Amino acid sequence: MKNLKTIALGLTVGAMAIGFSSFTNAHKTNKKGLTDYQFFRKLTAPAHSHANADYEYRPNGGCVTNTGTDCDANFLQASAPTIVGQSPTGTYDGVIESDAKWDGN
Repeated sequence: MKNLKTIALGLTVGAMAIGFSSFTNAHKTNKKGLTDYQFFRKLTAPAHSHANADYEYRPNGGCVTNTGTDCDANFLQASAPTIVGQSPTGTYDGVIESDAKWDGN
């Protein structure tokens, strides 16, 4: 009976680990160890901007308004952003084709 409980607990922990890992974002890492992270264009920023100061981190994603196809972009940097509203510190790595609207949450 003890072995059955141990096996059941192990299977439960394994299923939870797989379940939680399915909700993490996959980021590509280049040869220099830099990783692509997604940032969103600020409402006041000009369209088609590549300037770091024109983008900010939003953990829940989404664009401030329906700004067309360049409301978010990837930036290569050494570490993940952690502060909401933080501008990227890395190098611009291209626009993500998205026009989703951010609801502020």
